[in-house]
Amino acid sequence: MKRFFCILSLVGFIFAAMMTASCEKQLQPTTLLVKDSVRHYYPIVMGDELAIRCELTNDGLEPLAITDIQPSNFSITLESPAPDLIPPGKTETIFFTFHSDKNVGFTEHEIRFFGNIKPEGYATLTFDTHIVRPTLERSDYEEQYFDNKQNALEETVDGTRGQKGYWIDGSDEDSIYQRSYKKYLIN
Repeated sequence: MKRFFCILSLVGFIFAAMMTASCEKQLQPTTLLVKDSVRHYYPIVMGDELAIRCELTNDGLEPLAITDIQPSNFSITLESPAPDLIPPGKTETIFFTFHSDKNVGFTEHEIRFFGNIKPEGYATLTFDTHIVRPTLERSDYEEQYFDNKQNALEETVDGTRGQKGYWIDGSDEDSIYQRSYKKYLIN
């Protein structure tokens, strides 16, 4: 009986040691690629919403755990659920909305992604746009166009004012013409 108790105690000790040591794996830092991390959006009218689509790619060899997403102010809201974990080599898309009703003129904002990201622990998406006041007396051509749309098909094809896309700063080999008119649609 004493021998049985010793064997049972030994098996219990080994089982407890395996349970405490087997589940500990710490995520190592990895690299995150934010597609077009510096963006320049076309001007929008105050009160319109700007749709922002952000693609995050895990370039490293470890899984990427996004622990927090922090916009620079409360005008930016997260529209899609943020991924908790991005496997190596995979891309996830996150959608944000920028509400322009509290800003006017040139605005520049950042969205920071925190996690096990090399080297500082976070990555940044920076964007800017010009927010113009709506005209009070006479409306311009663009305002008349959006007010007089006949059906939803035009908006589906052309997009709303907040879905016109953005451009990025080109490399040195691009000409001034290509750099200033390079447009990436968000659809």
